[in-house]
Amino acid sequence: MANKKPDFGKGVLLKGVFCDGPVQGLEYETQTLSGITNEKGEFKYRAGETVTFSIGGFVIGSAVGDKRATPADLIIEVGGDVKKIRNQKVTNIARFLQSLDGGGDLEKGVIITDKTRNVVNKYRYKINFDQSEEAFTEDPNIKALFAELGAALRTPAQARNRLRRALYGIKKMTDIRIPTRDGSYLLADVSCPVEDGRYPAVMSLGAYGKAFFRGCICSQKDLLENEELEDKYFEGKPLHIASRMGPPMTQLPSENFELVNTVDWVPKGYAVVRVDGRGVCKTPGTFEQFSLQEAKDYYDAIEWVAKQPWSNGKVGLWGASYYGMNQYNVAQLQPPSLKAMIPIAADVNSYRDYIYVGGGLYNEFNFVAKTTCGEWKGVDWIPIAHANPFDDPAIYGPEGKICISPDMSKVTVPFWSGLGIEGTIHTRGCSEAYILAASQHKKLTIISEPGIHYWTYAREFLESDMAFFDYWLKGIDNGIMEQPPVKMMVRTGYSGYSWQYENEWPIARTRYTKLYLDAAPSLWKGDGKRHDFMRLNPAIPGEERSSTYSAEAEWTVDSRWKYGVSFVTEPMTEDILLAGYPKLVIWVSSTSHDMELHASVRVMDENDMEVPYPIAMSNPTSSRLFPIGFGALKVSHRKLDPDKSRVYRPYHTHLKKDHQPLSPGKAVEAEVELWPTTALIRKGWRLRLDVQPIAGSGIGMKIYDAVDQTYQRGSKNTVYTGLKHQSYLQIPVIPPKK
Repeated sequence: MANKKPDFGKGVLLKGVFCDGPVQGLEYETQTLSGITNEKGEFKYRAGETVTFSIGGFVIGSAVGDKRATPADLIIEVGGDVKKIRNQKVTNIARFLQSLDGGGDLEKGVIITDKTRNVVNKYRYKINFDQSEEAFTEDPNIKALFAELGAALRTPAQARNRLRRALYGIKKMTDIRIPTRDGSYLLADVSCPVEDGRYPAVMSLGAYGKAFFRGCICSQKDLLENEELEDKYFEGKPLHIASRMGPPMTQLPSENFELVNTVDWVPKGYAVVRVDGRGVCKTPGTFEQFSLQEAKDYYDAIEWVAKQPWSNGKVGLWGASYYGMNQYNVAQLQPPSLKAMIPIAADVNSYRDYIYVGGGLYNEFNFVAKTTCGEWKGVDWIPIAHANPFDDPAIYGPEGKICISPDMSKVTVPFWSGLGIEGTIHTRGCSEAYILAASQHKKLTIISEPGIHYWTYAREFLESDMAFFDYWLKGIDNGIMEQPPVKMMVRTGYSGYSWQYENEWPIARTRYTKLYLDAAPSLWKGDGKRHDFMRLNPAIPGEERSSTYSAEAEWTVDSRWKYGVSFVTEPMTEDILLAGYPKLVIWVSSTSHDMELHASVRVMDENDMEVPYPIAMSNPTSSRLFPIGFGALKVSHRKLDPDKSRVYRPYHTHLKKDHQPLSPGKAVEAEVELWPTTALIRKGWRLRLDVQPIAGSGIGMKIYDAVDQTYQRGSKNTVYTGLKHQSYLQIPVIPPKK
């Protein structure tokens, strides 16, 4: 029996959109209908019908009727697959369509006029999409057609990027002006779903530029280079400029440095908003990094976004490093529409967390972002920081002159922080932010660095981040807030790790265990780099001893092992888990008026080799022998604030009035704050402590006295141990859960 022919005429009339713009004025025909797409790019069809699209009688392709159609649907072997749009026919069709509008605003769509149809009709027998991109560009008939239209042919990268967004259902709006309270404005890129609706926004504001990956688009040349970067990235051939101390360019997993990916979030019903701060790229004004002005601008931008017709009125912030740090700055201002945030690798106390990270010692990592079109206008805060080596609230406070430190008692918004434990910035700040914030709904992930480049884009973390925002921005009760608030990566050595969940941070059941320094020689033969190890024991040494070393040191990568003194335990008799804050209490003196104290905690295995704890995915350009714990102190800054100090963490005042220069040869007690960590130490392994006049090996950024280094020249430092000088390393031992 012959197959029954479909009766298309009786089907329900359906509506689709041609989404490469949308495209208005495109002719279409089905078995029962014909027409021209309207200003929304809409066409009509019935279920099962094939829709043929044409311009001036020139057929560009056909596809089965659906709610959306793109050039990728017109080529049968591509079939709308976003991963196949490099097909030369698809690319050339997209270039052709997008270029027909001449100088029109493509973000509002492509408009095909009667003139366009007439010109295309004239060349309809001479247009060939099935040729290479290069050949299509140089095709004399294509050149003649667009010359007659007075239009330029878009590049393959431009066309594919726009088509790719259409296939993901993304509508992009560029350089949208966001007004600020002082009459100025910020420039933003907004990516939202193509379907009309009201969506929660995932937002960022920063200083690195909102061009693809980062930077500015200041010219047509910049624009084309940016399009090429984007296209290559999605084709699996990223040309990103590798960041200093960052991962290799071929491994970067993000569209924009340290920000969410639009292809991850927009198809899931979110708008993604990227804002260039004041003085960044083409946003006018004076750039002030981490300033109160920046926080106020952020507030204004959040409230503007919440009032847009595509917004549901709820805004979440997501970003790492810079883009995480200024989240806390604006959160203290409590914008009403800010409902949740995910600050990753984000510091909160500018003086302690990233400027003078070493207890009054300057962090060389610091820089001023100068991302702009034309002459840079901004505040260079680094000379101001050098001129203010003490913690002056007028400089570093919540309304300070530079790099404000937010009042965490005013941070009440729900947040989920990501803490990386291998770096000279972000570690302390992330931990303290979680501890100090007044928010009643906060979560913390502790992870091996550099999470801001790798882990944050992995499926596991993307799903949990989205679940967090689904809960707070969409009102979906998905159970994410019922999970324990602290998720901790336990590093097990040699790139291994496991996950452990806790109900608080620091962990309440921590056993703070003291290991006493003893300047007596250890029986351990050493690691081949130095052989003069001294003892590190649970018992207080009964005999008074001391060890003296040169205060002079040279910043080199390999030879720093030779500086200072080292202490080592006997082999562990059982596995022990460390998680939390170590600290060093130490008696010292110098022949000078001050001294730098740098402490590194390391682990040596049964073969006398240092155990590397960074995981396999960690930054391949950094040392795998980054210590499991480190900290530093300028000893003249040793004065403690008893109200803010904790059993696990000393808190130095760093005030000028509390400055305590050393008297040559006189021993003083100093507490050195070591940054939080996790490490499983196996039975048979040893714990090692290095006390040095310079940051230890594996620490890639110099931490030093930027104000005065004269006291180190020709000087000697001494460490004291014994009953009268109880120097000890305190470690956070975590017993098993009962």
